[in-house]
Amino acid sequence: YWEGGAHPSGSTDYVSIDAARPNHLLLLTDLFRDSDIVKALLADKIVADTLKRNHVTEMPRTTAQLTTALKGKAFGGDDNDKYEFEADLLSRFAFHHVEGDRVAVRLEVRWGSEIYRFSSTQIGLLLPIPARLRGALQLAADRRQGFLMADSKKLAGKSTTLLLTLGKAPQ
Repeated sequence: YWEGGAHPSGSTDYVSIDAARPNHLLLLTDLFRDSDIVKALLADKIVADTLKRNHVTEMPRTTAQLTTALKGKAFGGDDNDKYEFEADLLSRFAFHHVEGDRVAVRLEVRWGSEIYRFSSTQIGLLLPIPARLRGALQLAADRRQGFLMADSKKLAGKSTTLLLTLGKAPQ
C-alpha cells in the first residue's frame, strides 16, 4: 500500500530470489526447460484466449517470443482490461505444491486498468521437476525446510527473516 495521486494504490508482488546470486533477477527459465514452460503456458486457457483475441497467429516457440507476444495484453473483467501481462512475467513466480514428479508454479499477473488497482491473479503451470530441484521441493513439500505457497495461509502470523548483503562481503 502506498499513497499518491488522487487515490491510494498498492499491489501484490512475487519476488523469487536465488540466494547464491542475489543480484541476479531469477527467471523461471533459470530453473526449468524453456520448451516445458512454453508448452505449459500455451496450454493455459487465459494465455491461449489472450493470444487468440489479440490475433497472434504464429504461435511462439520460445519463452522470449511468448512473453513479447503477451506483453501489454490484458484479460479479465467486463472489457478484458482487468489484468495485464508484463514483460517480466517469468520473474514473478512462486512454487505452489508438488504433484508427483511435477511442481505447480503460480505466475503473478497484476492489475491492468486503474479501476482494478490492488488486484492480481495467478496463471497456474504444472512443470516437470528438474533433478537439481527435486530434493529442495520435497523438503518444502514435507515442511522440513522452506515452504510452498499451498501452505502459506497455515503460516499466517509467523515470520521469516532473510538478510541479504549486496556487494562485496566484509573480510
